Amino acid sequence: MSDINVMRCTIHDLRFEQPNSWYNKGLGEAGCLMCMAERLKATRDDLDKAIAHRKVLLQAIDLKLTLQTVEAGWS
Repeated sequence: MSDINVMRCTIHDLRFEQPNSWYNKGLGEAGCLMCMAERLKATRDDLDKAIAHRKVLLQAIDLKLTLQTVEAGWS
């Protein structure tokens, strides 16, 4: 039995290898580096979008508090 697992990504048509010892130690199964990079980019894009939405919401809250303060004559 070989000490190396040979796998192929059907999306990117890439071949990659992983030593069986990694899997036996519970380190998980290797994945296609291109697929991982695409998932990482999508996660970062989602995070950037969430941060932008958060900034807009904080600005809206700040504006509302400012308007309430002015209307109440607390300034």
